[in-house]
Amino acid sequence: GTYPYKNGLVTDGDPPQRKLSFDAYTYAVNRFKDAEYVRTLTLEERGREDLLAYAFRATSDGHIFYVAWRNPVNTQQTSDLRIAADYVTTRDLYGSGRTVLDADDGVQDGYVTIKVGGQPVYILER
Repeated sequence: GTYPYKNGLVTDGDPPQRKLSFDAYTYAVNRFKDAEYVRTLTLEERGREDLLAYAFRATSDGHIFYVAWRNPVNTQQTSDLRIAADYVTTRDLYGSGRTVLDADDGVQDGYVTIKVGGQPVYILER
C-alpha cells in the first residue's frame, strides 16, 4: 500500500495495510482502557520544564504506570527521568519493551533512569 497522506491508521491500498500509527493507537487504547489518572509529576521530579510526565493507575491490578515525553517534541534530544523503583519496564510508542534496572545508570540508589525523547515512553512499575 501507499501513504498518500501523512495521517491515518491504514494505507489506501486494497487491501489496506496497517501503518505504524495503527500499532501506536492500539497500544495506547489497550493501556488506557482501564487506567485512572493519578497525578502530573512535579517539576522537581521531572527536572526540566520541557519534560512532561503523568502517573496513572491500572484499575485491573493497581499497578502504577507513567507516560513521559519531551515537549516541544524533539526527536534528536533526550532527557533523563528518574523514577523511584528497583526496576521498571519501558515501552515505546509501538509497545516494544525493555526492562530498566536501578543499577543500569551506574548507581544503585533506589531510582531507575529513563531516557525520554520526543515520542511518548510508557514506564510500568512492577
